[in-house]
Amino acid sequence: MKNLMLILQKQLENLATLTDVTDAEQLLLCAGSIESPQLRAVTEKKSALLAELASMDQQRCDREAALALRAPYSNVPLLNAQWQKIQQRITSLHAVNMQNGSLLSHHIAHNTKALAILNAHRQVSLYGPDGRISRISKISQASA
Repeated sequence: MKNLMLILQKQLENLATLTDVTDAEQLLLCAGSIESPQLRAVTEKKSALLAELASMDQQRCDREAALALRAPYSNVPLLNAQWQKIQQRITSLHAVNMQNGSLLSHHIAHNTKALAILNAHRQVSLYGPDGRISRISKISQASA
């Protein structure tokens, strides 16, 4: 049972780290413009933590099977208390992750609109085969 408690404690620690990472992600998404390298680093760290949590969860399930226990461990108060902390952290993380997803969707929609505007006004070709100007962009024509 001690091993199961250690696994739960490690899960809770990783969830706390994941909370820090999702909070950092939210700060990046709330900034006026997204710094791609910073967001990529946060996303990679988040993915690594989630993979580690999945591995720990499998260890937890294996240990539960060996001990003939199941979460929420109603008959074992110490394990139950730890499990409740994990569930609270997961609920909180879910809420922040949903907000981050919404913020990211907003950025994607904004960038898609900006690209559509830019693509509508981009030049198809500036120089013809003879080296002379063959087409002028719609933006240049509009300002003339």
